[in-house]
Amino acid sequence: MDRKLTFLADLLLLGSFAAVMASGFMISHTLPTGMQKAPLLAHQIHHVAGYVMVIALGFHLGLHWSSILPRLERGMGFSKIPHLSLLYKVLVILLTAGGIYFSFYYSLGSRLLLLRIPNARSIPVTLWTFTFGHLLIMSLYAAGAYYVQKFFRQRKRRPART
Repeated sequence: MDRKLTFLADLLLLGSFAAVMASGFMISHTLPTGMQKAPLLAHQIHHVAGYVMVIALGFHLGLHWSSILPRLERGMGFSKIPHLSLLYKVLVILLTAGGIYFSFYYSLGSRLLLLRIPNARSIPVTLWTFTFGHLLIMSLYAAGAYYVQKFFRQRKRRPART
């Protein structure tokens, strides 16, 4: 199951990356396409694929988190901190809450489904809120992928009931 989830995350990440690149070339007018303006479809693909990439990157990071965390703890000296698992749980709750908040703030579901977003231009966006918000959205999906993977690993370890 781990390999299937990792393959799905990698495929989604590579596909969305390729779609962002291809539509980005069409939008930027650097390739001679014979068009003066890029079609609306290219802009829509670019936006949707960008958000899919954020989600896929978070999912990919979450699937590899169990191998990243021990290295991070050793390298940063976190293993000496008392009640570390409690701090991790509080941090995951805060990151997840922030990811949910910014998912609604940026109307992520509507953007992925190409729905019209009322008052989209009135959403205040600075470089810091954009970056911070998208990192929190990524952390939401990373936490989700980590706990889905953990659930399947625990389910696999349990003996079958007869």
